[in-house]
Amino acid sequence: MLYLFYLFAVISVLSALMVVAARSPVNSVISLIVCFLSIAGHYILLNAQFLAAVHIIVYTGAIMVLFLFVIMLLNLNKITEPSKTLTTRIAAVTAGALFLFTLLGALRQGVQITAAKEFDGSTGLVKSVGQSLFSEFLLPFEMSSVLFLSAIIGAVMLGRKDRTPREDASAPRPVDRHQKKTRVMDGIITAIRVIPLEHYMMLSFMLFSIGMAGVLFRRNTIIILMCLELMFNSVNLLLTAFSAHHSDPGGQVFVFFIMLVAAAEVTVGLAILVMMKRNVDSVDINQLNRLKW
Repeated sequence: MLYLFYLFAVISVLSALMVVAARSPVNSVISLIVCFLSIAGHYILLNAQFLAAVHIIVYTGAIMVLFLFVIMLLNLNKITEPSKTLTTRIAAVTAGALFLFTLLGALRQGVQITAAKEFDGSTGLVKSVGQSLFSEFLLPFEMSSVLFLSAIIGAVMLGRKDRTPREDASAPRPVDRHQKKTRVMDGIITAIRVIPLEHYMMLSFMLFSIGMAGVLFRRNTIIILMCLELMFNSVNLLLTAFSAHHSDPGGQVFVFFIMLVAAAEVTVGLAILVMMKRNVDSVDINQLNRLKW
């Protein structure tokens, strides 16, 4: 399991760097999809099956498709982004590196994290997350529907144009299901214990620092939004790791709400991007102040 963690971690970091470094927005989107799929692999290693499925559906299946749709709609696949000055780019990379080294230094100085209870392999299953979601977090769950409705209305209002004319047949061998389930849970608990929590902390710190450097480094608004999504997902991964190691589904419920907020943020953000392209014929972040009333 540790080898799988290292494999997914390398893929996550390299694809995150490609999101920031790629000149074409299409290449950045493809790199971000690879990064999201590797993060879904980490969720599976942590036995967060519900979050892994929601992550693939919401991010890879919905948000990334929306990014590609806006890129093709506005013809942003051309490499026309103006570059920031060399001093600004050096400062952005330096800021991201210093932030990463600060977090890693704090972690190395002896952060002791002990689990509050025994490991529970069923923490990330749909049953556990659903029970927590519809009991302790029922009110925030219902309020999220209002958030989505507001995001949809805002996206429609911002994006609209002005009014102008135009089975296998063989019988399976009988198996003791209870005994098989017990063996699976024991394997999951062992896998979570094999991967130290500090590994997930370091990986999350790296992804967050790369996203922060990308926000400061790039001028293309749509790539800046991708870097923000990268920062969101680094926090989600860390919350899921803490939730799995402490056997508390509340952390994974918070990740679920972060995914909802990220989806609403992308919907409104891309609608603003469409309006910006239509009014000022640019997606340069420095031109955003021209949208003032």
